[in-house]
Amino acid sequence: MKISNYHIVLPDLPQERMRIVQVSDSHFGRKASFEEKTKRMSDIHETVKSLHPDVVAVTGDLVSRSADEETLKFGWFMLSLLSKMAPVLYVFGNHETTLPEKMQDLLLQKVREIDIHLLNNTSVNIGGVDFYGYVLPNSCYKNEDGSYRRLEKCTAVEIRTAVGERRDAPCVLLAHNPMGLEAYADWGADVVLSGHVHGGIVRLPLLGGVLSPERRFFPKYTKGCYKMAGTTMIVCAGIGKLRFNNPAEIVCVDLVRNDES
Repeated sequence: MKISNYHIVLPDLPQERMRIVQVSDSHFGRKASFEEKTKRMSDIHETVKSLHPDVVAVTGDLVSRSADEETLKFGWFMLSLLSKMAPVLYVFGNHETTLPEKMQDLLLQKVREIDIHLLNNTSVNIGGVDFYGYVLPNSCYKNEDGSYRRLEKCTAVEIRTAVGERRDAPCVLLAHNPMGLEAYADWGADVVLSGHVHGGIVRLPLLGGVLSPERRFFPKYTKGCYKMAGTTMIVCAGIGKLRFNNPAEIVCVDLVRNDES
């Protein structure tokens, strides 16, 4: 499993350094065998543990929408393991929001039984940093008829309605879909952590990621660091799903008060 490291300077950071380890798109699904899911969970746990995080950010699609009750237990247990290392922040992606109602209720019940922060359109302050979680509407991912043409785009107004105005403290926004970068910047996020695009599924030299989940070729944001109007967005290529020349990835973000480079 690949570890990608990023160094972001926030002059108003209350402490010298804060390390955020991001896990995205683990996609525990019904089709994977017990052994495959166990290995995935173990690999995630050991990789995150080796990075000694101050905060763990889980940016959606913990499970696939095909998840059954047994599969949900893997996601829940993984969150429980991670919570033993550091505060865990979790925001839903499009697979959680489109789970069958019974499975979504069960996931919410299980998540609330463990000591993590579910940041679905809410926020928490950890170490003087405000962490927000924004759940994008399903219409940003797929139309009601199942098509992907002319999908809605989220706006800064919608983010304010969902989570409120950003406050004066340094601000990190967890938002599953990176395609909303313009809105995230307009809202005022210092740092955005996203996933969803799986690195473009297939990565080609010089060209980057080939395909988005919305069936778009060469999407704008697939993996890595992007900047807009004072906002830095990190897109994690994630862990689950089919991929080629595109290894599973966990992201390590060091927020620092002073530029040590």
